[in-house]
Amino acid sequence: VLDVMDMGLLVIDYKRRKVEFAGANIPCFKVRALDPDETEQWQAGEFEAEEGAISNGKFLLETVNASKMPVGFSLRMDQEFALNEWEFEKDVSFYLVTDGYSDQFNGVTGRKFMKRNLKKLLLDVQDFKMTRQKDILEERFNSWMGKAPQLDDVLIIGLRAE
Repeated sequence: VLDVMDMGLLVIDYKRRKVEFAGANIPCFKVRALDPDETEQWQAGEFEAEEGAISNGKFLLETVNASKMPVGFSLRMDQEFALNEWEFEKDVSFYLVTDGYSDQFNGVTGRKFMKRNLKKLLLDVQDFKMTRQKDILEERFNSWMGKAPQLDDVLIIGLRAE
């Protein structure tokens, strides 16, 4: 039996004012407010988010991709995990999520929640404190799941750098 694990590691180095992320099949979602130029572009219908990013006109969610390999035995064991690093910014939220939330089936329609809907939901809760975000995400998940059995483990770790 081979054991592997998906994992994301996010480090905020306040001293160096850097944020670092490395993932094994677990991406990091980075959410920040749109700047005034981006807001103007959004309102004019001219805003174009980069691949993997979405916006609701107020916030931008960017996907920091993970390496496409697990921790443990894999065909890519000789490769190093990609390290992503950027400058620390205040009021930016970060989320590490397992696929359990987006893969959950609806108790009525039988459809999956989907990653795109999870990203939209994360954008929609940005005006709330993290404790309230947790409650909203949990309520939405339970409502979506209904009487369907929980398919997989569900973990969302969110933090806001203030």
